[in-house]
Amino acid sequence: MQVTRQRLLLGPGRAVGSRSIVATYAGDANNAPNSSAPLTQIINPVPGTTLVNGGFETPALGNGGYQYQPAVPGWVFNSQAGIQRNGSAWGAATAPEGQQTAFLQGANAQMAQTLDLPAGTYRVSFDAARRAYGGGVQPLQLSIDGNAIGAPISPASTAFARHTSASFTVSAGSHTLRFATTYDSGDTTTFVDAVTLDALAGP
Repeated sequence: MQVTRQRLLLGPGRAVGSRSIVATYAGDANNAPNSSAPLTQIINPVPGTTLVNGGFETPALGNGGYQYQPAVPGWVFNSQAGIQRNGSAWGAATAPEGQQTAFLQGANAQMAQTLDLPAGTYRVSFDAARRAYGGGVQPLQLSIDGNAIGAPISPASTAFARHTSASFTVSAGSHTLRFATTYDSGDTTTFVDAVTLDALAGP
């Protein structure tokens, strides 16, 4: 029986984590079907692409707590943005990751994080939900170094849903990722959680 070796390609954009790979032979008139033992393939993040505090679990707030403009690892919030914990007066849906989320309220709310990135193409993914109180949807404009990443993203529901930005390309070095509100309303708020930066391709 002839055995053919093949290379399995796990290219850019594959989700970080472990994958189980099994080689299967269907059999033929002379050979019985067979399968290999599972091989575990670990896919690691590209160095420098991991966001700090992407789940907003720091600082750990007390039950039902919230804080405007907290001093936290990774993110810089302005006075219209912050972090809230499940059960807070904001009335957000339960955080999809951990127990806390970010909130961006009204016009000109912003949060940003500066990253040291390898040259390449990226996209941002995050969970978002709108606030039941306030009478509308608060879209978020993502930007990199002040340049818009696609169109504003609007959460359609008070339940959290996953959103993915348009792709963008950067040179190697320091870059600032920013979330900013776009709707001029005093109480219209969007909650954000589980922010990830995904590398799609290298230079």
